Amino acid sequence: MDTNTGEGNPKNLNWRQSKFVAEYVEHGNALRAAQAAGYSHPKQQGSRLLTHVDVIAAIEAHKRQLMVKAVDKHDWLMSRLEVEALDAENSDAARVRSLELIGKVIGAFAPDKQQIETVSSGFFADLEPDEVLPENVLPFKSGVCDD
Repeated sequence: MDTNTGEGNPKNLNWRQSKFVAEYVEHGNALRAAQAAGYSHPKQQGSRLLTHVDVIAAIEAHKRQLMVKAVDKHDWLMSRLEVEALDAENSDAARVRSLELIGKVIGAFAPDKQQIETVSSGFFADLEPDEVLPENVLPFKSGVCDD
C-alpha cells in the first residue's frame, strides 16, 4: 500500500524494505539505501518507499530507538562522572577532571572560538521606506532623472 493515509506498522515490512529503512536511517540518502537493499531501480524505489506508510513508521521507530540509546549512554556517562568526581579516594586531579568533563557535557563553558560571518550585499527591495540608509548607499528613485 503506497499511500500517506492511515497509521503505518513497521512490522509489515519485507526484508528489502527493512534493509532500506536501516540504510536510510544510517545515512539519510534514499538512493543509496535503495541500492544497498538491492532494488533494481533505486532512484524511483527510494522515492516511492519514502511515501509508504509502513516504511515511514519504521524509519520513525528506528530513529526513536537510536535516540533512546543515545540518552541512555549520556545518562550512564554523567552518572559515572559524578561518581568519579565525588569519590574521596580519587586524586584531586581525577576529581577536577571529572567535574571539568561534566561542565563540558552540560555546556557550562563558552566555546573557545566563534565564527563570525558578515554579508556585504543585500537586496534593496527588502528595506523599509522609513529606514535610514547608510551613508554609502544612494536612494533609488524610479523613473526620475536628475540631469
